Amino acid sequence: MDSARLMALLMQTAGAAGEPGERVGEVLGQCSASLGVLAMLAAVVVIKVGFVAAAVWFGATWPGASNRMVEAYESRAARCVVVGTVNALVGAGLGVLLIATQVLAVLGLLLLACLGAMVLVGYGVAYTSLGRRLVPAAAEEAPLRGIALGGLVAEGAFCVPVLGQFVSFGVLVRGLGAVVLGAVSRRRRQARESRIDGRVMPE
Repeated sequence: MDSARLMALLMQTAGAAGEPGERVGEVLGQCSASLGVLAMLAAVVVIKVGFVAAAVWFGATWPGASNRMVEAYESRAARCVVVGTVNALVGAGLGVLLIATQVLAVLGLLLLACLGAMVLVGYGVAYTSLGRRLVPAAAEEAPLRGIALGGLVAEGAFCVPVLGQFVSFGVLVRGLGAVVLGAVSRRRRQARESRIDGRVMPE
């Protein structure tokens, strides 16, 4: 009887000691989950700030190209959406197919990297357009400040659940189309100027 009582007391003691340990484990698990969520949020914020910073840098480095793309973004919205959607689908699909071949994987990665850079520039075009609408005077007085303001407002709108993702996708394809149309318009302008120069030179 004494040995039986002793074993029962030991079992009760072990059970009482195990409950705090389980609670500590649960608390640690909840803390780790919370830290994971905070880390994801911090990563999203860093990415968004990086997008805005890249847009400001592009606007400061190539203002002429930025203005041409913004002009296409604002004046040819429907065409920008169509061109951007086609380029996004074809570029992404071709890049994935090249990577799947393994032999041309490097070429596929380069294609996807170029597409990603164009998308990044397209977002910058959208930021610039929005900044000019919010602060019309910023286009001449402080263009970089207008880009930053437009970027922060746009990225804040993209955070709205569901609706923000649809808006972000629309801005993505429209901005990508503006980048393509802006580059095409520049080449056409250069070709026109070269033809004019060719006609003037013989005289």
